[in-house]
Amino acid sequence: MDHPVLFICGDPSGYNFVHPIHKAAKANGMPAVLVADGYSVNRCVEARQSFRFYATVQDMLDELTPAAVVTSMCCKGGIGAQVVKALRGKVPTIGLNALWGVIEDPWMEPEHRPDYIVVNDAIGAECFNRAYGYFEDRIKQLGYAALDRFAAFDTGKANIEAQQALRASGRDFVVLYTGMWNGHTQGLEAAAQACEILRDQRAVPVTLIAREHPRMRRDFPDAVAAWEQATNHYKVAAAILDTSAVLNTDYLIALAHVVVSTTSSTLMEASVLGRPNIAYLNPEILADYERDTHGLLKEFPLVTLGCTARAGNILELAGLIERALTDRSLGLEEAQRRVFRLDGKNAERCVEFLQGLLKR
Repeated sequence: MDHPVLFICGDPSGYNFVHPIHKAAKANGMPAVLVADGYSVNRCVEARQSFRFYATVQDMLDELTPAAVVTSMCCKGGIGAQVVKALRGKVPTIGLNALWGVIEDPWMEPEHRPDYIVVNDAIGAECFNRAYGYFEDRIKQLGYAALDRFAAFDTGKANIEAQQALRASGRDFVVLYTGMWNGHTQGLEAAAQACEILRDQRAVPVTLIAREHPRMRRDFPDAVAAWEQATNHYKVAAAILDTSAVLNTDYLIALAHVVVSTTSSTLMEASVLGRPNIAYLNPEILADYERDTHGLLKEFPLVTLGCTARAGNILELAGLIERALTDRSLGLEEAQRRVFRLDGKNAERCVEFLQGLLKR
């Protein structure tokens, strides 16, 4: 294949962002090669997706002469960050940022910065303006291609199938808590205690489903014991179910009456589906988030955008969960529709931008 465009992904979320654009590029007749690195290799295998794997950047460049590179900006950089450095000034490179302000090393280093960055919205653009000094000519608000799958997603059907798979009662009020990759249990414990308040003090029948992050057991094995201890401790009180191997998160979001997390991307997915969702952000968690985003963000962007409600303590969290019983949107729907484009064409917009670069 002469001068293909390389589409590179590293972790599972990177695959979710890169694969739709790779697919759209091929549909437009563009010579395109999907390169998987790290955990995304397993995702490609599970999806029976054709891909290539290279042990080193040099191995890849010995075999391929790319016309351009599109890469996810995954944690630890991987082969995507290395190829951006190797091809700097030779071919255009595009980085796909999956979460606002999360720019981990080595992506902060000048030699690993892609020529262009694709983000979802103005907050994402501002983050890279502050982190890289890029302006709108190099930061493109084209929407998250990973969200295109929701354009045809049948929430009602998914809800029914999730109930059947978990043998869940349609009578109970379902709260979904989604864990973070580092396995921290503060948010889980807060959600469980909020559900206890609703059950014991206000007679609200609540079922809490705890969904661990798919990377936790591999990247943070020391956190597993604390997570399992928390789920075991609260099982009697709140019927926490381990559903990690049963259903994907999309179906769990469709099942839930409200989604709770700290700063997980599942809150974005819940927003895309128009579901009520709450970020539990006490002062300690918020301080950690500011540090993790290199001081770029002092507030979780979904809260700023009006797509997610915010609870700063357990009583506030219990109050918001209870409110979701009657106000099924928590007043978030209008902002959710405005912020996220659900026309299924985010990947196509990225390909159009790429085609324009190749014509220069």
